[in-house]
Amino acid sequence: MKKHLVMLHGFGCDSRIFNSIASKLSKDYDPVIVDLPGHGQTKEKFGDFSFCAYTLLNVLDQFLNEPCHLLGWSMGGQIALEMFKQKSSHKCQDEQCHHNPIESLILISSTPKFVESKDFRIGMNKAVFNKFKKGIKNDTSKTMDDFYGLIFSKEEDSSDHLNFIKSLVPSPQTLFDCMESFEKFDERNILPGVSIPTLIISGDKDGIISPKASMYMSQEIKGSVIKIFKDCGHAPFLIKEKEVVDELSRFLG
Repeated sequence: MKKHLVMLHGFGCDSRIFNSIASKLSKDYDPVIVDLPGHGQTKEKFGDFSFCAYTLLNVLDQFLNEPCHLLGWSMGGQIALEMFKQKSSHKCQDEQCHHNPIESLILISSTPKFVESKDFRIGMNKAVFNKFKKGIKNDTSKTMDDFYGLIFSKEEDSSDHLNFIKSLVPSPQTLFDCMESFEKFDERNILPGVSIPTLIISGDKDGIISPKASMYMSQEIKGSVIKIFKDCGHAPFLIKEKEVVDELSRFLG
């Protein structure tokens, strides 16, 4: 049986962002691409990262009969960390219960804490974050255009990808709920307790989440593997699809 690879998308898009890479992976794995609450075809409201993780864990336990490998891009990586946290702390009282374990984590262009603080200077600058958050509320279209413009580096041929991503934007309310979750999110304390194989991928020209955040996670998660792609922005699985597929195949085995 093929390994289940659950794929969680990032901010400002939905599961269709993975269509191409999922197709490439489907020969050897079973890609399970899902829309987060508030995105794509889902009817659930976004809520926050904790709610998203809880909802997805329940769905996976209902529909998957085997352990899964969890891949999260950007915001999806943060939700993947929250899912691991909730799964690890879950104490089922039913002896007949068979909750499917998460066998590994793949964190692409992600971070355990999105906004900078005195003890985490590699997060997004607080003033820049507040400007984006205010813009989501007051001028969603322009603000999202600015955000999408940061996804790809100047070295990348991104026009087709950019137009596609812009077609996936969720509602302004969902975007604002995501921003509020970014502001509160901090999972640094769980990283030393991540006891499953973990692959961390980043681009060295990421204009949204610093590759230093990936380096930080790799230092905190014992035994993790890190790959930083040169001249690559926030979406390496789009620009360097073959290389990312090769990296995933080596990791998953």
